[in-house]
Amino acid sequence: MSARSNNRVLQSVHALPQPVYYCLSEDKLKTLCLYRYTTQEFIDLFFDTGRLRLNSLRIYRAERKPDHKLNVEVEDRQEGKGLIVTNPTHADEKDFSHGFLNLSTSLTCSDELRRTFERASGGKKKYGMFEIQEPIPFGQAIAARIHAHYPLQHILAGKCDYAERRDKLLETHDPDFLRDVLGDLEDKDLVSYLAAPSDYKGRSVQDVVKVFFLKEKQLEHQSEFRYLWKSEALAVRDYLDIEVPEAVQYCRFVR
Repeated sequence: MSARSNNRVLQSVHALPQPVYYCLSEDKLKTLCLYRYTTQEFIDLFFDTGRLRLNSLRIYRAERKPDHKLNVEVEDRQEGKGLIVTNPTHADEKDFSHGFLNLSTSLTCSDELRRTFERASGGKKKYGMFEIQEPIPFGQAIAARIHAHYPLQHILAGKCDYAERRDKLLETHDPDFLRDVLGDLEDKDLVSYLAAPSDYKGRSVQDVVKVFFLKEKQLEHQSEFRYLWKSEALAVRDYLDIEVPEAVQYCRFVR
């Protein structure tokens, strides 16, 4: 790495937005390990060069394949979307995925989960996993690298919540159910937070960002922990391949 590149990354760290950790506190996260399941090809690239592929949230919705039958293990039509309660009897769907990149990991180390992802991807490529032994500096290293090229507005990370009836949210008009699942989330709070996090003075940020971590109950076996980075400069990208060699030191190859 050149001195200029090093300086650029170091300078960008000072301007990074403050991370928001959802569902797990920063102190708790320091005691945990995460597991990244991906193809053997991507694992080899990561340990050789630090390269990671970060996908946009919308790519999981498979919107460019309208007749495609979704594989629920890896695809979700509602990814990055949320229901906003506009009055006691009505809720509107809104898309908040604009500019967000995602790296999904798991709190579970499981060969069965590895095989599940391998089958979900078509079974043509062998899947493996690596352990993220220090999740916080791992995420910070990635954020700094992104920020050096694409200024970040938000950094989110957290354990997903799993709701039994999440797939029915768009059909229900039960205000009590909506409040239970979405924490009575309001459009103005989420939009306000995403637009200007440093000036935000609304309800708990934990409630506001919940929309990015709500998953269907049937996927609870995945125990997903996700990293999310938002940059307006990446709004048109389906994915970003980025080399973060300094992140490798926080990881261990499993298989």
